[in-house]
Amino acid sequence: MGRNLMAHLRSNTTVRIPRSVFGALPKQLAAAAMLVRGSTPQGRYHFQVTAAAVDSPNAEQAMWRMVPDLDLLDQLLASEEFDKITITFRGIGEMLGDKNATNTNSATSWMDLSPFESDEFGMRRAYVNLVATAKDKTLWDTMDQAAINLAQALAGGPANIEYFYDGASNAAPPPPGKVRDGLGTTHHEAGTLWIGTDPNTSVLNLDGRFHHIQNAYAAGPAVFPALGSANPSLTALTLARRTAAAIADRANPAPAVGAFSLINPTLAGWQMAGSGRFTVIGNDTIESEGGIGPLSYTKDEFSDFALSVQWRSINLFDNSGVFIRFPILGNMNPSEDWKLAVDQGYEIQIDDRGYDPNTNATGSPLHMTGAVYQLAPAIKLASKSLGQWNTFEIEAVGPDIKVRLNGELVSHLTNNQGRPLNGHIGLQNHHAGSRVQFRNLLVKKMGAAVAAGRAR
Repeated sequence: MGRNLMAHLRSNTTVRIPRSVFGALPKQLAAAAMLVRGSTPQGRYHFQVTAAAVDSPNAEQAMWRMVPDLDLLDQLLASEEFDKITITFRGIGEMLGDKNATNTNSATSWMDLSPFESDEFGMRRAYVNLVATAKDKTLWDTMDQAAINLAQALAGGPANIEYFYDGASNAAPPPPGKVRDGLGTTHHEAGTLWIGTDPNTSVLNLDGRFHHIQNAYAAGPAVFPALGSANPSLTALTLARRTAAAIADRANPAPAVGAFSLINPTLAGWQMAGSGRFTVIGNDTIESEGGIGPLSYTKDEFSDFALSVQWRSINLFDNSGVFIRFPILGNMNPSEDWKLAVDQGYEIQIDDRGYDPNTNATGSPLHMTGAVYQLAPAIKLASKSLGQWNTFEIEAVGPDIKVRLNGELVSHLTNNQGRPLNGHIGLQNHHAGSRVQFRNLLVKKMGAAVAAGRAR
């Protein structure tokens, strides 16, 4: 980490060539640009070539000024009378990183914490050592000479070309190094957290995750193993998307064989009762809001099954739950009895306070996150910190209901106390102001043979 620091080598070779060299050109010429690529054993480079018929050593400036002024384009073109074409060859070359660089070798590029400078908080500042190696300088020389060769080829002879450097027009090409920008001036530094498949030779894996660390990622040009000569922004965005997809895949586990998802972007198959509602966020997350009532999956009923769902709350007073095996009435209009889910079904509670409405006290195991509400107590509070995703795994086989929270068994109901062994699945909206999110609600039905096997 901190080694393999790379940047871009940049030069700007500007020339002016008479119009007559290019044959019969129309009077009106639009400023234009093109890309020319090159490669050497020392690395890759390219030229951003811009040209304009202006009496100025800055063809780029003319081009960028004209882009937003489309309404004035005809007027601008009509005003052109200059008899020469100004061409700029902006050369961009890649630096080759050194994965074995050390902060004691000033001839290599690296990043570290400064040994002699601290910020206002007493923390060591970042220290960057960026130098061009012999290979970099050879590539730079090759790239600059290629720009001169291109310009001379276009001009057709030394008498047809003038060069701009040192603030003046010159008959001779620029000496080596004369038209170069300083290292780091292109803001394209990269590579100190380079990716790779081997933990011994790279810092991150191909998804941008640090080797040997399960939940730390990096994104951006810092992950590049090599820089190339092109602007790194699109490559950085592409790799960042790949990293984001990898993080999402890990956070959204693949369904078990035979399991299927109940949550969809339109909540098709679900109906709301009571005064609350659920809002869809993105394509896979729903959030409770507005008031009390269950959101019920009405397309199917479930008897023996395994259910997993991820949920999170952001406030200590948030309250919700997962309903199973409850009956519903009619079309679940708000005027109908939404209490059926509580009174006749089973609620897997979400309330870290364990608030008991009968005693107006907190800390009740029968009302705590993971409890089968009022039927089987939670033996421990295994939920994560507010804002983090939790996972319920609920297994219902006959009268036996087991609840695991984040991998830990937190409650076990063995007596259904006369409640149904078959019914619907739902999510609770508890009160106005309570916002609990759910995603990845997956259900796997289990047959009689499976249930018999579990019973033994």
